[in-house]
Amino acid sequence: GEVLAEVAKDPDRPFLIKSGPSTIKVTGTKFDFKSYEQDKVIEIALLEGSVDYSWKTPLVTRTVSLEAGNLMKLDKNSADISVSQLNVASYKTFNQNRSIHFLDEPLSDIAAALERVFDTKIVIMDESLAKTHYFAYFLNNEGLDEILNALNASGAMAIGRHDNVITISRWTADQE
Repeated sequence: GEVLAEVAKDPDRPFLIKSGPSTIKVTGTKFDFKSYEQDKVIEIALLEGSVDYSWKTPLVTRTVSLEAGNLMKLDKNSADISVSQLNVASYKTFNQNRSIHFLDEPLSDIAAALERVFDTKIVIMDESLAKTHYFAYFLNNEGLDEILNALNASGAMAIGRHDNVITISRWTADQE
Protein backbone atom coordinates (compact mmCIF):
# COMPACT_ATOMS: atom_id res chain seq x y z
CA GLY A 1 0.00 0.00 0.00
CA GLU A 2 0.92 3.60 0.43
CA VAL A 3 1.16 5.73 3.55
CA LEU A 4 2.00 9.32 4.35
CA ALA A 5 3.74 9.19 7.74
CA GLU A 6 4.44 12.07 10.10
CA VAL A 7 6.44 10.93 13.12
CA ALA A 8 7.36 13.11 16.10
CA LYS A 9 11.09 13.44 16.78
CA ASP A 10 12.30 11.06 19.51
CA PRO A 11 15.84 9.72 18.86
CA ASP A 12 15.66 7.51 21.97
CA ARG A 13 12.60 5.66 20.68
CA PRO A 14 12.75 5.27 16.90
CA PHE A 15 9.58 4.34 15.06
CA LEU A 16 9.91 1.29 12.79
CA ILE A 17 7.79 0.55 9.73
CA LYS A 18 8.05 -2.99 8.34
CA SER A 19 6.66 -4.12 5.00
CA GLY A 20 7.90 -7.49 3.77
CA PRO A 21 11.70 -7.28 3.52
CA SER A 22 11.61 -3.48 3.98
CA THR A 23 12.29 -1.70 7.27
CA ILE A 24 12.21 2.06 7.75
CA LYS A 25 13.75 3.47 10.93
CA VAL A 26 12.24 6.86 11.70
CA THR A 27 13.37 9.30 14.39
CA GLY A 28 11.17 12.23 13.40
CA THR A 29 10.18 13.04 9.87
CA LYS A 30 7.50 13.28 7.20
CA PHE A 31 7.57 10.94 4.21
CA ASP A 32 5.47 9.14 1.63
CA PHE A 33 6.12 5.37 1.45
CA LYS A 34 4.77 3.39 -1.52
CA SER A 35 5.13 -0.40 -1.60
CA TYR A 36 2.44 -2.30 -3.47
CA GLU A 37 2.96 -6.04 -3.79
CA GLN A 38 2.34 -6.04 -7.56
CA ASP A 39 4.64 -3.05 -8.28
CA LYS A 40 8.26 -3.64 -9.28
CA VAL A 41 9.52 -0.62 -7.33
CA ILE A 42 9.35 0.58 -3.72
CA GLU A 43 9.44 4.35 -3.34
CA ILE A 44 10.12 6.74 -0.46
CA ALA A 45 9.71 10.49 -0.89
CA LEU A 46 11.28 12.15 2.14
CA LEU A 47 9.65 15.53 2.79
CA GLU A 48 11.20 16.39 6.18
CA GLY A 49 13.85 14.95 8.50
CA SER A 50 15.73 11.73 7.82
CA VAL A 51 15.16 7.97 7.76
CA ASP A 52 17.25 4.83 7.44
CA TYR A 53 15.88 2.32 4.95
CA SER A 54 16.87 -1.34 4.70
CA TRP A 55 15.89 -4.19 2.38
CA LYS A 56 16.83 -7.62 3.72
CA THR A 57 16.26 -10.95 2.03
CA PRO A 58 18.17 -14.22 2.48
CA LEU A 59 20.22 -13.34 -0.62
CA VAL A 60 20.81 -9.61 -0.34
CA THR A 61 20.81 -6.71 2.10
CA ARG A 62 20.67 -3.07 1.01
CA THR A 63 20.64 -0.02 3.29
CA VAL A 64 20.53 3.69 2.67
CA SER A 65 20.18 6.83 4.80
CA LEU A 66 17.88 9.46 3.36
CA GLU A 67 17.58 13.18 4.03
CA ALA A 68 14.79 15.66 3.32
CA GLY A 69 14.35 16.12 -0.41
CA ASN A 70 15.48 12.59 -1.34
CA LEU A 71 13.42 10.31 -3.54
CA MET A 72 14.50 6.69 -3.13
CA LYS A 73 13.50 3.86 -5.46
CA LEU A 74 14.33 0.22 -4.89
CA ASP A 75 13.93 -2.24 -7.76
CA LYS A 76 12.50 -5.39 -6.16
CA ASN A 77 14.00 -7.68 -8.82
CA SER A 78 17.59 -6.44 -8.74
CA ALA A 79 17.60 -4.83 -5.24
CA ASP A 80 19.24 -1.79 -6.85
CA ILE A 81 18.61 1.47 -5.00
CA SER A 82 18.59 4.86 -6.67
CA VAL A 83 18.34 8.18 -4.84
CA SER A 84 17.48 11.42 -6.60
CA GLN A 85 16.46 14.90 -5.52
CA LEU A 86 12.82 15.84 -5.10
CA ASN A 87 11.30 19.33 -5.16
CA VAL A 88 9.63 19.16 -1.74
CA ALA A 89 7.76 22.45 -2.22
CA SER A 90 5.87 21.18 -5.28
CA TYR A 91 5.48 17.54 -4.18
CA LYS A 92 1.90 16.50 -3.51
CA THR A 93 1.15 13.40 -1.48
CA PHE A 94 -1.32 10.80 -2.75
CA ASN A 95 -4.00 12.04 -0.34
CA GLN A 96 -4.02 15.65 -1.54
CA ASN A 97 -6.91 16.11 -4.02
CA ARG A 98 -6.32 12.58 -5.28
CA SER A 99 -2.88 13.73 -6.39
CA ILE A 100 -1.12 11.25 -8.64
CA HIS A 101 2.54 11.49 -9.57
CA PHE A 102 4.85 9.35 -11.64
CA LEU A 103 8.54 10.10 -11.23
CA ASP A 104 10.57 8.22 -13.82
CA GLU A 105 8.18 5.25 -13.73
CA PRO A 106 7.54 2.71 -16.49
CA LEU A 107 4.11 2.67 -18.10
CA SER A 108 3.55 -0.83 -16.65
CA ASP A 109 3.77 0.55 -13.07
CA ILE A 110 1.69 3.58 -14.03
CA ALA A 111 -1.02 1.29 -15.40
CA ALA A 112 -1.04 -0.70 -12.14
CA ALA A 113 -1.44 2.51 -10.13
CA LEU A 114 -4.24 3.76 -12.38
CA GLU A 115 -6.00 0.38 -12.07
CA ARG A 116 -6.01 0.80 -8.27
CA VAL A 117 -7.22 4.41 -8.33
CA PHE A 118 -9.88 4.06 -11.04
CA ASP A 119 -10.95 0.43 -10.50
CA THR A 120 -10.47 -0.59 -14.11
CA LYS A 121 -8.28 -3.08 -15.97
CA ILE A 122 -5.49 -1.70 -18.18
CA VAL A 123 -3.69 -4.00 -20.61
CA ILE A 124 -0.52 -2.84 -22.37
CA MET A 125 -0.14 -4.77 -25.61
CA ASP A 126 3.40 -3.64 -26.50
CA GLU A 127 6.37 -4.54 -24.26
CA SER A 128 8.44 -1.54 -25.37
CA LEU A 129 5.57 0.80 -24.41
CA ALA A 130 5.28 -0.95 -21.04
CA LYS A 131 8.95 -0.15 -20.36
CA THR A 132 8.73 3.52 -21.44
CA HIS A 133 9.37 5.84 -18.46
CA TYR A 134 7.33 8.95 -17.65
CA PHE A 135 7.55 11.97 -15.36
CA ALA A 136 4.08 13.35 -14.69
CA TYR A 137 2.15 15.17 -11.96
CA PHE A 138 -1.64 15.22 -11.83
CA LEU A 139 -2.70 17.60 -9.08
CA ASN A 140 -6.25 18.66 -9.94
CA ASN A 141 -8.31 15.51 -9.47
CA GLU A 142 -7.91 14.57 -13.14
CA GLY A 143 -9.93 11.66 -14.49
CA LEU A 144 -8.54 8.53 -16.11
CA ASP A 145 -9.13 9.76 -19.68
CA GLU A 146 -7.36 13.06 -18.94
CA ILE A 147 -4.36 11.22 -17.48
CA LEU A 148 -4.11 8.76 -20.38
CA ASN A 149 -4.41 11.60 -22.91
CA ALA A 150 -1.62 13.52 -21.15
CA LEU A 151 0.63 10.45 -21.11
CA ASN A 152 -0.09 10.07 -24.82
CA ALA A 153 0.82 13.65 -25.71
CA SER A 154 3.32 12.35 -28.28
CA GLY A 155 0.60 10.29 -29.99
CA ALA A 156 2.67 7.10 -29.76
CA MET A 157 -0.15 5.10 -28.17
CA ALA A 158 -3.46 3.78 -29.44
CA ILE A 159 -5.83 3.68 -26.47
CA GLY A 160 -8.96 1.56 -26.74
CA ARG A 161 -11.78 0.79 -24.33
CA HIS A 162 -14.13 -2.17 -24.25
CA ASP A 163 -16.42 -2.56 -21.24
CA ASN A 164 -14.20 -1.98 -18.19
CA VAL A 165 -10.91 -2.85 -19.95
CA ILE A 166 -8.55 -0.30 -21.47
CA THR A 167 -5.98 -1.50 -23.98
CA ILE A 168 -2.84 0.43 -24.85
CA SER A 169 -0.86 -0.47 -27.95
CA ARG A 170 1.67 1.26 -30.15
CA TRP A 171 -0.04 3.54 -32.67
CA THR A 172 0.56 2.62 -36.30
CA ALA A 173 -0.40 4.45 -39.51
CA ASP A 174 -2.89 1.71 -40.49
CA GLN A 175 -4.97 2.55 -37.36
CA GLU A 176 -6.22 5.78 -38.96
